Amino acid sequence: MSRTKHPGASLAMLTALLMAVLTPGAVAERTAAAPQEIRVTVTVYFGPQARATLEREVTLPAGASVMDAVRKAARVVTNAEGSFVESIEGVANSTERKEYWLYFVNGEPAHVGATETHLQGGDRVLWFLRRASSTSH
Repeated sequence: MSRTKHPGASLAMLTALLMAVLTPGAVAERTAAAPQEIRVTVTVYFGPQARATLEREVTLPAGASVMDAVRKAARVVTNAEGSFVESIEGVANSTERKEYWLYFVNGEPAHVGATETHLQGGDRVLWFLRRASSTSH
C-alpha cells in the first residue's frame, strides 16, 4: 500500500518546526503553565516575654493556604475542624488572658480564616499572639 504525500502538509509541518526552533520565546509562552510550587516566608512572633521569633521560608503547592504555610513552618495545634489555631510551637491561646493567634499577609490583617486565605509566591505571613481589648462598657 503506497501513501500519497501532500506537499502542502509537509510544508506546513516544516514551517511550524522552524518557527518553534527560531522563536523559542513564543514556544515557552505557549507552554508556560502556572507554577506548581510557591515559596513564602512565615514569621511567628511569640511576644516580648516569650521565646525568640521564628522565621522560615517554606515551599508549598500553588494555591496553598495560610494554614498550610504555618503548619509547614512550625508545630501547630488547631481545633477539631483544623480551621482555628490553638497553639504554635507550644504557645497556646489563653481565654483567661484573652490572647489569641492572629495573622497578617504582606502587612494586611486577616479578614477571613487561615484556611480560606490562599497565598502567592513571595508572600510574607506574620503570626502573633494578640491580647484582645479588656475595655468593658
